[in-house]
Amino acid sequence: MARMGTTHDFAAKTGLSQSTIWRLVNDRTVPDEKVLTRLVQHFDEPEAAQLLISYLIDRIPPDLRPLVQIEPNVSSVREDPPLPSVFASLRPEMQTAIQRLAAMSIDDPVVEDLLISLASRLGAA
Repeated sequence: MARMGTTHDFAAKTGLSQSTIWRLVNDRTVPDEKVLTRLVQHFDEPEAAQLLISYLIDRIPPDLRPLVQIEPNVSSVREDPPLPSVFASLRPEMQTAIQRLAAMSIDDPVVEDLLISLASRLGAA
């Protein structure tokens, strides 16, 4: 957080409350999609990718976490063509997040397996 200034400064930049920033930094809460989108917009690509991966890992049941090891290869993240039109109804920020994760999964089978597993678990919930 040092590079972003104080929690007050970062809260002002993201439009989130200072208490929300404090709870996130101190692991008192997990961001929802809206908060995660706002946060990702204020980091450069490698940090944004790490934030998204951390969020996904946090969604893995604790007993399965030892089985998952992800180290993003951000240098391989590239611009891919737009996703199929089914994604047209998603907000642009969500489309960008999905495109980044899809691009990462092309080069990293662990990310691919994690995303498939996560989608299956969320679909069954």
